[in-house]
Amino acid sequence: MKKSEVISVRITEDLKKRLDALGIDYAKEIQVYMEDIVHRARLESTLENVRKTSHSLKKPVTNSAAEIIRKDRENGH
Repeated sequence: MKKSEVISVRITEDLKKRLDALGIDYAKEIQVYMEDIVHRARLESTLENVRKTSHSLKKPVTNSAAEIIRKDRENGH
């Protein structure tokens, strides 16, 4: 079993009553929401790292395909 931590959240008395009246398991809903936040943040971080890496790996194109073919033909290939 995973160790758990307690996080305290303040809500209005009215909201608490409405949640209870509707039978909403707010502890579970908050946990699912927080897991979603973490998941999205990790995806954004990974995407940013991929963008940075991709940008640094791009090499400037110095020769077009036509130039490469022309040089190859000039060298008798």
